[in-house]
Amino acid sequence: MFLSISCAHESKLPDTEDYNLSFDKLNANQPLYWHTLGNNQYLNYLDSEEKRHGKYSAVLESIENSDPKFKAWIFMLPRHLEGKEITLSGYIKTKNINNGFAGLMIRIDPAVSYTFMEDQGIKGTTDWKEYKVSLPLQPDRTKSIAIGGVLIGSGKVWFDDFKVFVDGKDITLLVEKVYPASTDREFDKGSKIKTFDLSSNKTEDLLLLTKIWGFLKYHHPKIAKGELNWDYELFRFLPKYLSVNTSEERDIGLVKWIENLGQLDTLVQPKQVDPKIFLKNNLNWIKNGEFSLDLKEKLINVYENRWNETNNHYYIGIGQEADKPILKNEAAYENMPYPDDGFRLLSLMRYWNIIQYFYPYRNLLEKDWDKVFEEYLPQLIHSKNELEYEIATLKLIGEIGDSHANIWSGADKIDHLKGHFYSPSKVEFVEDKLVVTDHFVVTPKIYIPFELGDVITHINYKTVEYLIDSLKVFYPGSNERTIKRDLANEILRSANNKLKIKFLRDGLSITKEITLYPRNELNMNDFYNKKKKENFFKVFESDIGYINTSSFLPKNISELREKLRSTNAVIIDLRHATAEADIYQQLGSLFVDSSVPFVSTAVMNMNKPGEFILRSPNKIQPFGDTYKGKVIVLVNENTQSSQEYTAMALKAGLNTKILGNATAGADGNMTSFLLPGGISTSISGIGILYPDGRQTQKIGIIPDIFVEPTINGIRNRKDDELNKAIEVIKN
Repeated sequence: MFLSISCAHESKLPDTEDYNLSFDKLNANQPLYWHTLGNNQYLNYLDSEEKRHGKYSAVLESIENSDPKFKAWIFMLPRHLEGKEITLSGYIKTKNINNGFAGLMIRIDPAVSYTFMEDQGIKGTTDWKEYKVSLPLQPDRTKSIAIGGVLIGSGKVWFDDFKVFVDGKDITLLVEKVYPASTDREFDKGSKIKTFDLSSNKTEDLLLLTKIWGFLKYHHPKIAKGELNWDYELFRFLPKYLSVNTSEERDIGLVKWIENLGQLDTLVQPKQVDPKIFLKNNLNWIKNGEFSLDLKEKLINVYENRWNETNNHYYIGIGQEADKPILKNEAAYENMPYPDDGFRLLSLMRYWNIIQYFYPYRNLLEKDWDKVFEEYLPQLIHSKNELEYEIATLKLIGEIGDSHANIWSGADKIDHLKGHFYSPSKVEFVEDKLVVTDHFVVTPKIYIPFELGDVITHINYKTVEYLIDSLKVFYPGSNERTIKRDLANEILRSANNKLKIKFLRDGLSITKEITLYPRNELNMNDFYNKKKKENFFKVFESDIGYINTSSFLPKNISELREKLRSTNAVIIDLRHATAEADIYQQLGSLFVDSSVPFVSTAVMNMNKPGEFILRSPNKIQPFGDTYKGKVIVLVNENTQSSQEYTAMALKAGLNTKILGNATAGADGNMTSFLLPGGISTSISGIGILYPDGRQTQKIGIIPDIFVEPTINGIRNRKDDELNKAIEVIKN
């Protein structure tokens, strides 16, 4: 089974300090840069009590009364290793290992060699002991190397204090390979591009340049090998390109630019066995473009001899936790928060090409992507200051309609514009009205001007409808629901600590000046994390169980199974952020009695940038006795990304109903990247569909039973969705 599992992923580590071979650095309660492979008859978690070194050890434990086969903690080494031998050392402790063994593992791909201590595997119960395994290195054949710890069969194993050596030298002390692209510093202080002619013809020329620049970036072997800083090569080429007067001059210049990259070697492209294409890498712009035949032939020649070492590209890779795009070596140029004209053009060109090649939902874009370039070129070039640049960039990001896509950091001026004072009350859109639904904190120091259920109609004399229209540009989202969800979170935010509010209460119109407070004084983080502090399970009347996914962890699965035995129905709440992203398999496996497909994924084809391949459906595998009671899953517009994925897995259950309102419509692992000016953003990097091909992006998970909160329920502190779930179960 181990040999059948592909480990050909690439992890993106910023520096050698983040190897995390002692499991001490965490992300969502999981060791950073580590993932697991194998079947779901095991628990995988960290142990802060039983450890050899540091804060934690990593544990694999078979589930009682299951059919365990194989599980492994996997770490993909982030560098191409040169040397004769690789050695992995690590400490292992075991308990009751039966029908198999535990050990260290190294795998070198593609199918170069492997070892997982198959001849010296650890059995039974043993105390902490250091072990070592080694393999000869073959750099000329190697594309990826995985290391880790493995458990075959039943029992429990702890791993800790891993170290990797190449020819006896600690890998964390090895000197990284220096790419020529990283040593090019000519334009570190500015692009030297001063002005742009944005007439119709010049806009068309810049769009053509954007397409060719992006195409070469992701296909040409010289660029893929990191021999050129492709950002700075753009600045070297631009002055001459901007000065041409005819299309003939333009095309001749582009041909010479490509020729100057050097002679192409003939590269044999890897064969693919009848992949099911989800999105094609559309090259019609080359075939049908209004430019010279000579230029077309140059581009086609690059494509036919494109870089074929798919796990060794300077700018792109595959993520380790899923087959999502990784966008590497994209400099943020944070030293210039207001980038000059050339860098603002670069920002548009970079973003345009990333969506063109690596966005699995580009078929859902509402606007023609060429037209988007033409629309935003003047907005970015004519941005007069940092704030205007940030706003133009945020609007551009909003064009893809993806709640995973926003400016996650680097929008300092927008943040300042929004202000740092907040209302002490939370508001949401309920029954299409802006309603007070909760209070962040109630203390004598904080004055609460609202009652639950108050309907706000005006803010600083402007209607809520007007504010929605004028402010929604600051809140990109997959659909109108998520835009209004995010807008509501900040509509009572201001740069001043006072707001004039007009609202309705019991039919009466009231106007008040309310006081706003800094976020930390309202303990807003505690408010949004309060569900995480509650127990993961409780029982309501009539033996109805309730699972709080905000605090449920995979290691709780055995305990949960026992608790469910005393219930006749269960409600699973996915309306809040989950404690961990990957709970779908553990929860879903409780409610199926056979292998059930629940989702299909569309992943990028590294050998053909822009193409996405539809994988065979992922399945939920059962283990143990199947829960036979009714299952109600609560969802709403806050159910996003991994929660939506979990909802799809739970929907595969024998007796499951989804209740609430449509989810956010932003599924699939996030791919993050940087734009000039220190801006960090992201996209949904994997396409998520139902097995029958129905999309979830933008639409969300559609409930079987539609229920939305009501203003009356808010006033009376009733959870309308939860109450309806109990009613459905009883009936």
